[in-house]
Amino acid sequence: MRWKSWYLNLLLVAGLAFLLWRQAEVIPGTNYKILSDLVLQDRETGVIYTFENLEVRTAFVSGIEEDQAVLEKNFETREMGEDLVDKVYGGEEGQMMEWTESKGFGWNWFSSTISYPVPAGEYGIIRLETRYKNETYRLEQEGKLLGTYTVKTPQEEYLVPIYTTS
Repeated sequence: MRWKSWYLNLLLVAGLAFLLWRQAEVIPGTNYKILSDLVLQDRETGVIYTFENLEVRTAFVSGIEEDQAVLEKNFETREMGEDLVDKVYGGEEGQMMEWTESKGFGWNWFSSTISYPVPAGEYGIIRLETRYKNETYRLEQEGKLLGTYTVKTPQEEYLVPIYTTS
């Protein structure tokens, strides 16, 4: 009987430790996941926020008025993600590669079957590329420049084959 209560206490402590660990990844009272000291991600939309310094991040999380953030520039970027499929080979005649495992990258999850042609005699990998819309803002508070932050909004994801001939 004594070992059961010890075991239950151990499970309770482990469960609480897990909850605290999971909570540490999110800024309390917000939907922002902490990716690093200067990078946050909105857990619902996948939008990524990068900050010039902690002062800007703190002001952003605390809430900023529209007139405090001034848009400086808009630009697009493309980022190559992890390998969705590695070690594909087309064989002597070429073949269709089918991939059915779930794999996540950035803001989206692929979970359905994907078919992709692999040319004859070629080896390679298939990666996921994401196109982002970026907006950089200058943040001012009471006439003082605090710094800048960039909002990266995912737009599209593409499958990208990278082949080498054998």
